[in-house]
Amino acid sequence: MALSQPLADAPALSRARRWALLFTVAAGLLLVTLDNSVLYTALPTLTAELSASAGQALWIINAYPLVMAGLLLGSLPSCGALAVAGVGVAISQEFMDNSVSYYVPADLETSWATAKRIVDNMSMDPIKTDEDRRSLEAVINGSMVYVRVEAFDVGETKVQVMAKRLGTYENELASDIAFRVRHSLA
Repeated sequence: MALSQPLADAPALSRARRWALLFTVAAGLLLVTLDNSVLYTALPTLTAELSASAGQALWIINAYPLVMAGLLLGSLPSCGALAVAGVGVAISQEFMDNSVSYYVPADLETSWATAKRIVDNMSMDPIKTDEDRRSLEAVINGSMVYVRVEAFDVGETKVQVMAKRLGTYENELASDIAFRVRHSLA
């Protein structure tokens, strides 16, 4: 017996039911789009008020899809765990995929101090730093800027910068910040 056989015997949906189904799906999509628009507009304020780190700001963005995935997949515990793990991977992957990276010929501590100084000079607001992870976040020209500095090789450091404004990646701003760090250490 073919898998499609029970569907062939099912009664067709009436025109009114098809329109109702389309309206329901469209209304759900409208709500998700509206939620995301409001969230990205309020993100700088939310981040400042909650004193959220760069990672926490990404969780603020991804909380709604995470909850929705949990509710939709709640009846399948293994799928729910996969959905939660997938969101965590997407958060770190977002930074990796959308950041500008430079390798600078300086030790880790010098590069970290330089990156903090440059971002602090460019930002009108106080920057938030995580000294253990050597990462920082700041608001520059209305964009959330995330910087991570890590040791790459002996005497060489990797500087990664990501800038995001209203859900759009600001690669020009990220490149400018990374270039300033590299130029200062050259």
